Amino acid sequence: MKNTMHKTLASILGIFSFLLIISCNSLFQDDGFYPDSEIDLFKGGSNQMLEAYSDSLFLEPFTINDLSRDGKILNINVTYAGGEGGCPSHLFVIQWDEQVHTQSQNYPLIELGIAHFIPTETNCEALVKEVIKIDLVELLKDQLADTMSFKVLNLVDSTTVELKP
Repeated sequence: MKNTMHKTLASILGIFSFLLIISCNSLFQDDGFYPDSEIDLFKGGSNQMLEAYSDSLFLEPFTINDLSRDGKILNINVTYAGGEGGCPSHLFVIQWDEQVHTQSQNYPLIELGIAHFIPTETNCEALVKEVIKIDLVELLKDQLADTMSFKVLNLVDSTTVELKP
């Protein structure tokens, strides 16, 4: 009787463990969704950039989580409402006034603006995390240095994130 009870309990625990493993795998399964963002570079002032893009696109909220640099690439980690299905493609515009600021700085400073646009108004609900990669060689050409500071301004909510060497 005791042996039968142990076997039954072991069977129940085995089935429970199997179901738990299956359900966890489906919870964390890659659903094949990849962010559908484009990136444009705008050289000039932020007001001109906002005017140029706002004529045909809607400015959409987003968050700059952090910045990092991997050699010649500046990584801007962002979060925004997006997802599959009816969500339109997203456009991030990087604005640069083509100035390398050196006064009162220990290191040359590059100030960038970033805006997030979509082509139609939407109610996208899923939070999407994406890393926007900026090729610093393409952006700065011969002005690129190993020791540079970067300040990125969210042109939607005016928050700023800085990265120092």
